[in-house]
Amino acid sequence: MKVLHMASLNRASANLGVVQQMEWEQLAAREAGLDWDVELWTTEAAQLGSVLRQVPRGMTGFFGRRYHFHRRLRAAARKYDRIVIRHAPLDPFSLFIPEWVRCKTWYVFHTKTGNYLTARGKRFGKAFAWLDRQFTRCAIGNSAGIIGVTDELVEYEQDRLNRPSAKATVYPNGIFLAEWEAPIEDRREGALKILFVASRFFEWNGLEKLLDTIVGTCAEGRWELHLVGHLMAHQEASIAELDLADRIVVHGVLDKQAIANLMASMDLSLGAFALDVVNARSACTLKVRESLGAGLPVYAGHSDVSVNDLPQCYTEGLVDWSAILAKAAESRNRAKEDIRRAARQRIDKVALLAGLAKQIS
Repeated sequence: MKVLHMASLNRASANLGVVQQMEWEQLAAREAGLDWDVELWTTEAAQLGSVLRQVPRGMTGFFGRRYHFHRRLRAAARKYDRIVIRHAPLDPFSLFIPEWVRCKTWYVFHTKTGNYLTARGKRFGKAFAWLDRQFTRCAIGNSAGIIGVTDELVEYEQDRLNRPSAKATVYPNGIFLAEWEAPIEDRREGALKILFVASRFFEWNGLEKLLDTIVGTCAEGRWELHLVGHLMAHQEASIAELDLADRIVVHGVLDKQAIANLMASMDLSLGAFALDVVNARSACTLKVRESLGAGLPVYAGHSDVSVNDLPQCYTEGLVDWSAILAKAAESRNRAKEDIRRAARQRIDKVALLAGLAKQIS
């Protein structure tokens, strides 16, 4: 079976998580021996050997990108047995996909599209959400099926698109490591150290809730909270006003290597604590998988589709700083290699992609 996974974005540099997932997928396909290609079309120049492809000049606007994407889709459908498409909201060309293309196409959803458009669209959010529903229902009609990164997301899209009987499968996010059995650098010592990573600390990450529970528990002992990512001005002010500057280390935005170096000294990593803000109960975040791949257990306020039943690796709990510190102390006594080994089958991109290939064949 010959498969192509296609996606289109405006700027790759503004969507590094997407780029990383698709780069890893291509590497995983090669390792698994699958005839599976990956293309991510953007307006930016692509490096040699990358999955990135540059949209031709004159087609860099929204409609130009979508027109070019659908031309490529039709050409690819003549060559490939299955096409996997990362859903792009508000795509008017979805109305004109021929049935011979739709029948071999699977659509991947990474977010609750209707909720996302309603929240981001401000005055016209509901209209955008309605319009996308019409476009996507047309594309999904007679298509091969729906793919979601969580069960909750699959059910949401089946309901939103009024396709309850559509064939569907779950394809969680994963990571690609060249050597899963390699030793992990371990520099844990002294105070308990908890890591909280976000690209930007939006409300759904729950940093405000975390600060409240830290103050409310008056936690003593030796501990540090390390924040990596862009903090809002009011969050930085809160840390100072709550007199937590000597306990909380703000690193700002770090690259992947710097984060990896930091993880070597951490005892615990944190997920999100306010997914209710985006009407979600579960998640499948990349930072959880990267933490586990580095041998770092995770504590979060939401369920995770892949690792929720691995208590040595993942804890779903309340925003309770005392419980978080207890989990960090417990993890100090576990070898990081044991954490990664226990989580591997749930987060290994090679295993996850092989599973998806069977589902869509």
